[in-house]
Amino acid sequence: MGQYYKAIILDNNNKPLFKFSPLENDEGFKLMEHSWMKNEFVNRVENQLMDEPKKLVWGGDYADTENYKSLSKDVVKTILKLDSDLDKDEIKKEGINLYTLSEIIDETIFNTGSFKKGKYLINFDKKEFVNKTKVPKDSHGLRIHPLPLLTCEGNGRGGGDYRGETKDLVGRWSRDTIGSSTHKTNVPKGFKEIIFDLVEN
Repeated sequence: MGQYYKAIILDNNNKPLFKFSPLENDEGFKLMEHSWMKNEFVNRVENQLMDEPKKLVWGGDYADTENYKSLSKDVVKTILKLDSDLDKDEIKKEGINLYTLSEIIDETIFNTGSFKKGKYLINFDKKEFVNKTKVPKDSHGLRIHPLPLLTCEGNGRGGGDYRGETKDLVGRWSRDTIGSSTHKTNVPKGFKEIIFDLVEN
């Protein structure tokens, strides 16, 4: 079956603060339905990182679950109200992943209108950056946007996931503090450039 994804901004305790759903923004839910350089949904998520870096994960609904002990009673109670197929014992045993956990917060809908596009993605936790202009084109002339693949959790577990060579890049930045900038001068000195050169087979 196909795996669905959301872009989720986290607080410092890795709890969802905001979620952005591809479907609510007229895009496909599967990872490789929207993870392209010219995709407006992905570019609008990236735009959220321009003014202030944020902890980000592209959470899949087949991703690993959170530790049950890290969930408050109120969160579990809310999840049980939202999903009648779950029960407390199942949550205790299986846990809940970020995709499901993000259901307790309202959907974030992008403002219409213009937005800025960054040239550099910056990881402030790992002290790394990616120059998006160096992403190669595939045989159809398309380029993968690095942000969803670098920050995703659950890839490889469902239809529509990225199936090419991962080169330790897929999920490498998951839950890290990510920023975006149009100028290299905003990349702190000493940060290491990593080359995002994945193409879909």
